[in-house]
Amino acid sequence: MKIIDKYIAKSFLIPYIISFLIAEFVLVMQFLWLNIDDMAGKGLSIIDILELIFYYAVVMIPMAVPITILISSVMVFGNISEKYELSSMKSAGISLFRVMRFGIIIAITTFLFSLLASNYLKPKAAYNYSSKLLSIRKKKPTIALDEKVFNKDFNGYTIRIGKKSKNKKDIEDIKMYNHSKIGNQNFNIISARKGSMFSTEDENFFVIQLEDGFQYQEQKKSDQASKTYDYPFIRTEFRQWEKVFVLSEFSMKEANSRLFQKKRDLMNSVQLMAQIDTSTKRINRQLNRIDPLLVDYVEQAEKASQKNATSPRSKLRAKRKIIQQYDVSDLSKYENFRSTLDSTKMANLASVASGYVETVKNRVTSVSASIESFSKTRYYYILGLHQQFSWAFICVVFLFIGSSMGSIIRKGGYGFPVLFAILFFMSFIILSITGDKLSRSMTLDPITAAWLPVIVLSPLALFLTIKAMNDSKVMNFDTAFKFIKKLYSNEADS
Repeated sequence: MKIIDKYIAKSFLIPYIISFLIAEFVLVMQFLWLNIDDMAGKGLSIIDILELIFYYAVVMIPMAVPITILISSVMVFGNISEKYELSSMKSAGISLFRVMRFGIIIAITTFLFSLLASNYLKPKAAYNYSSKLLSIRKKKPTIALDEKVFNKDFNGYTIRIGKKSKNKKDIEDIKMYNHSKIGNQNFNIISARKGSMFSTEDENFFVIQLEDGFQYQEQKKSDQASKTYDYPFIRTEFRQWEKVFVLSEFSMKEANSRLFQKKRDLMNSVQLMAQIDTSTKRINRQLNRIDPLLVDYVEQAEKASQKNATSPRSKLRAKRKIIQQYDVSDLSKYENFRSTLDSTKMANLASVASGYVETVKNRVTSVSASIESFSKTRYYYILGLHQQFSWAFICVVFLFIGSSMGSIIRKGGYGFPVLFAILFFMSFIILSITGDKLSRSMTLDPITAAWLPVIVLSPLALFLTIKAMNDSKVMNFDTAFKFIKKLYSNEADS
């Protein structure tokens, strides 16, 4: 390795690691914001939370590496341009591509690492993450009954506790809303002044005992024999009331793998291709079920009258019998086919034809709906397969964008480089989401939708690289920087 490569490698190492950690941190924070309600108050240990965060961080690796290579490349080349080291290298006859060579190697390595993560690390981590998250959501809710919080963990019930004693058993000001809709009840609310809650010794049941309370019920209206009956509002007072919940649904057992086997994130490239092949076979099978729209009615009548006939001769005799029913010796005296039939035969023929057309219509409608469903599934898996490669290849595109932008703006550090990196990464995310939406609606084919960010950003990468090689500015960044600083200084003075 030559000196220039060692220098670029040393310059890339720390920004690359820091950028990757920052990207993972931002993505993990997004996970925490989305799932904090499911984890709060469940009595989770720090090990459980760290395990869940670790699985999610591994799942997000294919999303984190593009922004990593983008930020680090802008920082490195912006730093060496700001110190006029890049200008000195160009003056010595070293081209920009030669300076970028080790950066390109890092981008290709990141490309391969992204594919490795998508095919081996991400599927396993996604399964463990989904299983763990589902287990947490279904964990025993004994400790989750917090004060003045509506808890919906119990099937068919929403429970609110006004106050809970230090022993975690005695409770006050309890309200229970029954959503199970048993019988003809419109609503069922239970309110009690005090009570207690506890799990049985075998931890199979959770018991809530209430004292000194009321039960409010309202019956649904019913219409019988064109007469409407209004049931009364019922208010029942009780001294003691008990409700037993079965805790088997809240066990911490790992979820069955079949719950997640159809998720795209849980599959590698081979499994996605297998799903695509399965969907294609299903579509072809449905296409083969569609009968020709133009069917000879005589042949249909022959099939109906000769269900037991197997020989060609017997079929021919049946066809002749059908044809002989009509007088076709002299066709010149008939205006059309309808005039060869009397009213009785015409009505019978119209009825049979209408029934046959309706049957064919229903069959075609059913098959078309199945084909559309299987086509959406096929699009879904094709998009996932190609996104693994497009999200990996965008790392190479971002290397050229980042290095070119760094050499053009000539600013290092975590200020403006991060700002420009975020703008380009937002464009990548917007294009990815747009392609996903267009593919789901079957407006755009999934291959084009998956490679849409690469298709749009690659010409921009080429344009910026040419500008950087020719030392020409896209815009006067120094003027823009001075304007921004002046704007901030005016706001501070005001």
